Amino acid sequence: NARQLFDSMLELDSSGVPNINPNKVTYGSLINALSRSSHPNKVEEAKRLYTEMKEKGHEPDIITANAVLRCCSVLQENCPEAVRRTTLQVAMEMFEQISKKIQPSYHTYLL
Repeated sequence: NARQLFDSMLELDSSGVPNINPNKVTYGSLINALSRSSHPNKVEEAKRLYTEMKEKGHEPDIITANAVLRCCSVLQENCPEAVRRTTLQVAMEMFEQISKKIQPSYHTYLL
C-alpha cells in the first residue's frame, strides 16, 4: 500500500533516520496513485497532500497538479451533491494555483 509506505517514511523521518523524508517525487507519486484509485475521499486527501507538500518546501510541478485535478475529474455516479460541489471548488482552486505558478499543460485542459 502506497499510503502505508509513505506513513512509514514520515515515522522514520521524525525519529531521526537520515535521508528518508518524503520529497517532491514521493508526494507526487502518492497523489498520482490516489487519482487512479476509488478511494472515497481522494479529492480531500490529494488536496491535503498537495498542501503538505508545499508546506514542507517541495514545490509541485505540473504533473502533480494534474494528478490533483484528475482526482477531481472522476467521481462515482452516485456521488452526493455536496461532494460534487466540494470537488468542483477544489478543482477551481487548483486550476487557479496552477495558472499563477505553473504553466498549465495540454493535459491540464483535457482533465
